[in-house]
Amino acid sequence: MSFLTRIYRITACTNLHVGSGKQSYGIIDNLVQRDAVSNLPVINGSSLKGALREYFTFHLTDPEHSMITYIFGKDTTDREKQGDKNQAGNYLFFDSHLLSLPVRSNQLPFMRTTTASVMKHFQDTLEYSQVKLKEQEQTAVLKQLTDLKVDSAKHFIEELEEADVFLEDFDKSAEFESSVQSATLSSIVGESLALLKHTPFSELCNDHHLPVIARNSLVDGRSENLWYEQIVPRQTVFFTKVMVPIDEKNYLEEFEKYLTGEKKQLVQIGANASIGQGFCQFSSIDIEPIKQEA
Repeated sequence: MSFLTRIYRITACTNLHVGSGKQSYGIIDNLVQRDAVSNLPVINGSSLKGALREYFTFHLTDPEHSMITYIFGKDTTDREKQGDKNQAGNYLFFDSHLLSLPVRSNQLPFMRTTTASVMKHFQDTLEYSQVKLKEQEQTAVLKQLTDLKVDSAKHFIEELEEADVFLEDFDKSAEFESSVQSATLSSIVGESLALLKHTPFSELCNDHHLPVIARNSLVDGRSENLWYEQIVPRQTVFFTKVMVPIDEKNYLEEFEKYLTGEKKQLVQIGANASIGQGFCQFSSIDIEPIKQEA
């Protein structure tokens, strides 16, 4: 079967906790999901698929719409009721990987930090998916970021060229770099970008630096269960890949209308919906197939 590739940007509009089910046996009780290779925060494909299934089930008028079955397959309850065998969905959902992490700054409320290895992973994902960014200028700037040598941190905001830009969580200043027009990539990684070396960026994402929120259960006004939960902060940006079968009726137009188009709403991913966590906005990243030489 042949597939179309779609790349989406996911922006956390509120704090996000997609739990790994693991504990650190320290102060943090509930940890977020992490990539097995980079150890950076990630949203596993199964978590993303489950969140999107719930989103479409809620927003479509018919919860048993054939679109849901086609895209996501039949859930366990449906199979048990109808005595069906497993029916997997036709869409392929991949892990959502980190693109940028917000860091407080003395010049702006926050700047979006990333590193060359993160940009390289995004670039590699496009290449092995046999697609490229539709705008050639974006491709050129992406390569500049992956190749740029950074001693500490660099930013690309012309208005702050003469200012002392201090990244609070990083605890260092960022120098202005004029050779990269990062605003070209704002629709992908976000505005106000700063590029860090890999090691300090990974440290910003580790268990000692990601925010931790105390949660409590009260019984008759007394604390009965205090626990600590790790979160990915709001304004963090991920990217994900979805592969769609090339069928006459693959529901892609309807899928994107509800996810990124005129009917889009915030998608809740992970835990704690009742306290306003995990609400994310999806947007399409414009790509086109790489033409294969004959």
